[in-house]
Amino acid sequence: MKKLLVCVLTMMMIGLFMGCDDTETATTSDNSTPNNEFNKTMSLQGTVFDATTGARLTGPSLTVTLTQGSNYYTPNVLKKAATDTVFGGDYAFVGIPITVNASVTYRITVTFDGYQRFEGYYTPDATNPDDDLDDDDGNNNTIDTVYNDIGNIYMYPLGATATDVEVYVEYNDERCIGATVTLQPDTNSNNGVTEENNTITASTGQLNVLTATTDNTGRALFNGADLVLGGSYHYTVLPFKHDGVQLGQSATTTIVVGTASIVRFVAMADLVPGDAVEDGLYIVSISNQDADDIRSNGWLDIVFSRPVKLVMPNNITGVLANQGSGALFGGADAVVEELSADGLRLTLKPGFQTRIPSTATNSTITYGNVRVTLLNDNGDDFINVFTELALLDESAVNGVVNLNDDES
Repeated sequence: MKKLLVCVLTMMMIGLFMGCDDTETATTSDNSTPNNEFNKTMSLQGTVFDATTGARLTGPSLTVTLTQGSNYYTPNVLKKAATDTVFGGDYAFVGIPITVNASVTYRITVTFDGYQRFEGYYTPDATNPDDDLDDDDGNNNTIDTVYNDIGNIYMYPLGATATDVEVYVEYNDERCIGATVTLQPDTNSNNGVTEENNTITASTGQLNVLTATTDNTGRALFNGADLVLGGSYHYTVLPFKHDGVQLGQSATTTIVVGTASIVRFVAMADLVPGDAVEDGLYIVSISNQDADDIRSNGWLDIVFSRPVKLVMPNNITGVLANQGSGALFGGADAVVEELSADGLRLTLKPGFQTRIPSTATNSTITYGNVRVTLLNDNGDDFINVFTELALLDESAVNGVVNLNDDES
């Protein structure tokens, strides 16, 4: 009986091990390394620098602490001999539990006599999200078994203050006056101290959004007293009109406020797309947009997006069609042009010597050879209104005005 029981138990154990052999284990795409290895450690090393001079900070008061939850880690290596000018300020943590898919964040704290306390956050990620190279379903991401990272730290002396930030706004090499510029905290990394790579950034907490307006030199000034030293900001120029052109900023740029002066230039771009635009100049409206509209006086009103001036207005033409007998048109005042004082509206009027008879039908007047240039343009180039400009939606325009309809 005992022998039978032993045999049964032995068969059960064999069955269990055979069952384990059938269990699938996630592996990398080439089936060489098992996946799902989470019990790994890392090393973090770097150097502590003076953010204003770039000098290594070394001395007995230097401390570096890495914190995660209830665990406080001190460096395995910390070079703080005051006489060490070669490796002074170097630190290294070894055996720190690694994070997977950025699931754990560590706080790093650095103190040194005579310097502002540094606190930042570090999130190591030991996975390769692009390792799913095969066509099979499943996550084949690889986790490094050996992981090391560099994290340099920059500290500011006590009493150091943020510098002013100057932003100049330009369009076509002209300075723009009255533009609104905002300096907003970089919410993705509201903690920059330096724009160098391999750097752990300092957490600066909540930063205020600041606003300034460009002066007569095109400069928006943000006082250093209103900025956070080591703070990361991005500056944005709000959309505005310059000489009638609607402008916008193509991209924002991040700056890190330190003790060195910061001067930036923003080249604005036209917000109006398409080939219909000539230096921001397009036709806002034209009175013959409706092809069926009747204007018996023959006037044509054109509104431009930017101030213009006429080029050789005496060459503007007007051609009558289907005017009937007895209608006279021409002479020195064949077309009368009136440009508004602001250069934005042009009205063309026919110089009728006698009126078109009431029996005439389908009468039209077609204006042509209307050429303009931008008001502040002193060059020889000109723009033909009806062949080179268009409406904002890029619809073509013409100089045809209906004087009557097809019924007498």
